[in-house]
Amino acid sequence: MQSGAPVFPPRGPTEGRTHVVRVVRTVAAFAPRFKRFSHLRPNLNSAAAFDPSRSRTRGYASVELLFVGDVHGRWDEADTAFVEAGSQRIVVFVGDLADEDASFVRRIATLTCEKVVILGNHDAWRAMRGGSGRGLRASLDLLGDDHLAWRARSLGGGVTLIGARPFSWGGEIGNHAWFYREHFGVNGIAGSADRIMKAVAGAPATDVLIGVAHNGPSGLGEGPDAIYGRDFRPPYEDFGDDDLRLALDRLRTAGRSVPLVVAGHMHDRLKGGSGVRRRTAIDGKTLHVNAAVVPRHRATNGGRESHYVRVVIEGGALLEAEDLWVDASGEVTDRCSLIPGGGADPLR
Repeated sequence: MQSGAPVFPPRGPTEGRTHVVRVVRTVAAFAPRFKRFSHLRPNLNSAAAFDPSRSRTRGYASVELLFVGDVHGRWDEADTAFVEAGSQRIVVFVGDLADEDASFVRRIATLTCEKVVILGNHDAWRAMRGGSGRGLRASLDLLGDDHLAWRARSLGGGVTLIGARPFSWGGEIGNHAWFYREHFGVNGIAGSADRIMKAVAGAPATDVLIGVAHNGPSGLGEGPDAIYGRDFRPPYEDFGDDDLRLALDRLRTAGRSVPLVVAGHMHDRLKGGSGVRRRTAIDGKTLHVNAAVVPRHRATNGGRESHYVRVVIEGGALLEAEDLWVDASGEVTDRCSLIPGGGADPLR
């Protein structure tokens, strides 16, 4: 059995045209959710202050990544053809593939391109409610080392992916503490942050780190339209993960470069039709992107398009981050920069 692998007790069966919209957002100041984390408060800079090229390092090739936000069953043969024929180094899924459906996970696990997945709360929909965990166990077996939870994946070119805590519902671990303790040996927020740092310890010291999570970190805003703000019921508050915040702060203190963190979970359209979510935020030298455009398929005249987030890291710096909409033939029909000052607002 792999070290750090989850252990479930036996239970019963059971991408051309370019469309540019010139809008630049700045990120509002925020207050930390909890007083005990006040020393971890990030510095949210204005868009004008964010220059991803400043830290570019010579000698590294560019690395292209393709992120897939919350899937929720929206994956078809056209998606498979697009990613398998793509120029990306790796495809990164940020979770919520389906509702603990191993047969659907198999479709992702058997992709012939390089990929990693960090599973979301829907991927343990029954297990986290005290169910048998049969579907989850099968999903984890299918993914194997491609499940990035608390792991590192070196991509070459001076880039390493770092996975955070899987299955996050947002906010406190709360009632799910037993799940992480029993099945992963992780004790609360501090224990999970320690596991993230342990994964970082296995990454080359000169690599830049790209954070991958199902839900993003706390400290990026408290309103319902904040990048990881709770919109589904009052109180409308910061619903980010404190363990990821702790780990990112520790990495900053240690001098590690984290130019990008990508997550999902909190959908772009707010509950009750009350607006749309701010899908980017700046935290020091880190750009946070919420990839959860849901549904990720949208209807067009005579067809449908799929959403992706494309990222390019070059010379150790974030060079490009953009939304893509791709039609069923694999043509990119819409693209829009996600980097503040890039001249565009995220496509909805």
